[in-house]
Amino acid sequence: MLTIVLVLSAVVLSPAQTNYTSTKRVLEGDNPQISIIELAVNTRPYENEDIKFTRILAKNGMKFAITFPESYQNLSIVRNNRRIEVQGRKIVVNEPGNLSFKFTYTENGTSYTCDILGDVNYYGELKYQGQALTSRSIIISNVNDLSKRISADPKMAGVWWRVKVGSSYVDICEGTQARTLQELLDFAKAKGVNGKAEFEVEFSDGTSNRFYKDGVLMGGAYSVQYFSIEDARTYNLSLSQVGQGTVSVSKNQLKAGESATLSAQAAQGWRFDHWEENAQNLGTTNPLTVTMGTQDRSINAVFKEVPKVVTLQIVDTKGQKLADPQVQQVTSEGTVTFQVPNLANVNFKGWKRNGQIVETGNTYTLSNVTQNETIQAVFEVPVQSLSLSFTELSLKVGESKPLPSVTVIPSNATDQTITWVSNDPGIAKIENGKVVGVSAESVNLVASSSNQKKATLKVVVQAVKHTVTVQLVAEGTSQSLGTKSYEVEQGKTVTVKASELGAEAKYEFVKWDRNGALSSEQSISFVVNSSETLKAIFKEKVVQAVKHTVTVQLVAEGTSQSLGTKSYEVEQGKTVTVKASELGAEAKYEFVKWDRNGALSSEQSISFVVNSSETLKAIFKEKVVQPQESDFPPYTPNLQTFKVNQTVDASKVVWENFPQGLDKSAIKYSLRDFNGVDISNNKQIFEVNGQNLTFKKIGSYFLIATLRDNQNNEIRIDLTIQVNE
Repeated sequence: MLTIVLVLSAVVLSPAQTNYTSTKRVLEGDNPQISIIELAVNTRPYENEDIKFTRILAKNGMKFAITFPESYQNLSIVRNNRRIEVQGRKIVVNEPGNLSFKFTYTENGTSYTCDILGDVNYYGELKYQGQALTSRSIIISNVNDLSKRISADPKMAGVWWRVKVGSSYVDICEGTQARTLQELLDFAKAKGVNGKAEFEVEFSDGTSNRFYKDGVLMGGAYSVQYFSIEDARTYNLSLSQVGQGTVSVSKNQLKAGESATLSAQAAQGWRFDHWEENAQNLGTTNPLTVTMGTQDRSINAVFKEVPKVVTLQIVDTKGQKLADPQVQQVTSEGTVTFQVPNLANVNFKGWKRNGQIVETGNTYTLSNVTQNETIQAVFEVPVQSLSLSFTELSLKVGESKPLPSVTVIPSNATDQTITWVSNDPGIAKIENGKVVGVSAESVNLVASSSNQKKATLKVVVQAVKHTVTVQLVAEGTSQSLGTKSYEVEQGKTVTVKASELGAEAKYEFVKWDRNGALSSEQSISFVVNSSETLKAIFKEKVVQAVKHTVTVQLVAEGTSQSLGTKSYEVEQGKTVTVKASELGAEAKYEFVKWDRNGALSSEQSISFVVNSSETLKAIFKEKVVQPQESDFPPYTPNLQTFKVNQTVDASKVVWENFPQGLDKSAIKYSLRDFNGVDISNNKQIFEVNGQNLTFKKIGSYFLIATLRDNQNNEIRIDLTIQVNE
């Protein structure tokens, strides 16, 4: 018997301290015992707590005891099920089914009422011929074995029979306690399993308690047993043939599910066609693998005679294929006839056999065919058209260029001879595969095939031209004043005029220099036979230089105050550069920008071409020197608070130690609001009378005091003041 062992887990803690999970136990051996602390115990109350459940799997008919340890005091067991016997500190379980009882447990002076809720499940076993099926394999040696039965324990409410197909088990039947070997093999065969079959049987205990947990029905326990059935009987496999050939089989006697390989070899002039069994075609696979069932088999290899093949090749005179071949099959010593193939744009020449033309009629017949044979239908392929690689050509007189390549269409034309002819050799002639230009004109050259298919090449012959280049140079130097070119036909006369060369107005013509030949004439003429270069020599005209005055005015930024002037004499057309650092401004000034007729620039220098006298401005501003802390004494740092219409001596309020040697009357006072707006002149808010300051309106302000020290550095004091009622 096969016993299913379930993996169990339990935590040994006192019932009062444990949050228990469901417990499962598998019992084996003689008189097994279980400690109460190994089971799922519920402490009370458990109104909304999940029901804890104990499940025990035991062999059919086994009795077992649940024991209570001595450490449990004040034990009180309440019997509430007839299947349970109470024997001292043991509860003896006699039958499968509901398992339920209560007990009390006292710990540290606190009493707990606990309970056990569970079931007992029995697992079954298989019997073969009335005995326990201890062997996993059953061997069938003859037909009498097939009626023998395998039965399950009748106490099992559910029995499921399964067979292994591939790597998994599939259901074959259920509910029946017993099956014959024949029935099980038939079930397996229906699932595609032949020969040895492996089975799985699952048992369900109908007496097991079932209960609901979280609205789901929890089923009882089950067990599984495995076994196999092997049909060891053998069956005959016979092989024969129809037609001419030989056959072989790897094995003649096989068990059910066992395989053999069949091979067929056709005789000369024959071919294998198919396998056949009981008039049923088994296909053309050769070799063929067959699997034996539970009865003898007889299989035929069918051979058929191979017919003679006569092939007609359709070719041109060079033997090149023109169309797909025609094939006719004929029995030995039979007759075959071919018609001339209907092809466009070709001319039939005759029937060729064994390399010779043997017939020129529209049909050809072969008689007494005893072997495979090939004949040819031969055609001449005429030229249909010609195509040139280019159709127009330009060249100069005396120049030669290759003729275009000619493409014959179709490419397999029998005669591809091409002849070229010029319509006027006085314009262009053909020499050694090239076109030679004779005179400036146009002419057609014609390419012709043997059957007078033509293609035309247009040839344009151009006169030869040369370039005459005139270099304009300054007298006595290599300075270039420009160039001018003339395209002139060979043998023509060119005339070049100095006035037409485009020299600048400040230059005047001196002479020509043509390869050392000099001439002071205003024009020069000569016959052009090649490209050449000549020089036209010029010199500058003598013109009295014109000068202009550039005046620079130094002014203070934002004023019309003049800080000085400076002048420059510049020739007309020359560039002048004026640097701010060279204007001689006082050291206390720094350069800001240039103003040239409204065009502004902050660069330190300015450059421009002078064409007339003009005046520009160089704008400066006083340098602002940030005073050092030692340059002036500290001022009162705290917020100053005054009352409306209060008059104060500002020199005493602002300065704690006024600098010696400075005039207090030179101090200037101003007032700004918190937006930075100057309100010094608003007499409704603020008045200044020397060093006396009067504040007339409530608010917060900035008071600003400024003066200059002995080095003319500005000293500025900013104070935040508050004016109150």
